[in-house]
Amino acid sequence: DIMGLFVYDLGPIDDEVGDASGNILPFTPTPLRNEDFMGDHFIRKARQRRDFKFVYKRKIALHSHPWPSQDAAYNRLVYIQAEDDVIHSGTLDIDDQSSVVLLSAIAMAMNMALEGDAPTDPLILRKSVSNYVPPGWKGKSDPATWTEELMKLWPDLISKDRHELEIMFVEQCRDRPMYGSHFFYATKVQCVPDLMSNLPKQLLLAFNADGMHIFSVNKKDLLQQYTYADVHSWRGTRRQVSLTIWDQDTDSVFELALKTQQAQDMAAIILDHINAIMN
Repeated sequence: DIMGLFVYDLGPIDDEVGDASGNILPFTPTPLRNEDFMGDHFIRKARQRRDFKFVYKRKIALHSHPWPSQDAAYNRLVYIQAEDDVIHSGTLDIDDQSSVVLLSAIAMAMNMALEGDAPTDPLILRKSVSNYVPPGWKGKSDPATWTEELMKLWPDLISKDRHELEIMFVEQCRDRPMYGSHFFYATKVQCVPDLMSNLPKQLLLAFNADGMHIFSVNKKDLLQQYTYADVHSWRGTRRQVSLTIWDQDTDSVFELALKTQQAQDMAAIILDHINAIMN
């Protein structure tokens, strides 16, 4: 199924609960499997003394999936998810300024249209524009400059209905390499044979329709990537995941062991993607 429930970890309930050494890696949204019970996650989070919320959103984004859909409600859900990935959480990086300005303007037009007629006074827009600048772009330009760029697009955008704006926004996102990715933080435990000695200890792994991508933790550098055909096997326990991977450069197989709080989530999303691709 391409849609599903996710568990968003909101942090410890008690301020004093935590790892004083700072060695706990961040939680990322957990995609639930069809056979998972919501009640099990209530109990687990209660035992861990961590706050959380359930979010219903798209789980699998294949290139073959048609866009836009005939279902306006589905289009709305996909837009909300894309807007969150770009504007709020910043998990989908946009590296060119013209696209960032367009996406910021669309998101702003969407929200202001829901509140009534969108304003056209630059002074009013300037007060809100910083709320629609993606995290990675904050501080790169002052609100006056952002507003000036936004005003070039504003008359055309506010003349469109929200369905057109939703489609425009997603179309700007869906061809990006990391669109629809699931991210997991992990620590490299071992690699046998050691074909990844150049990798840092702390890693950020992304899984999407194209396979597995390994980044540095700050997501600035793509270090390695493998298709699902290269991932021969995987298994996840509560705290560790082991991947058997074929390396094209050496024409050999190696096993990569990673320590992570989300080992079972990682193993499940690999299987979900493979099943979706095969079907």
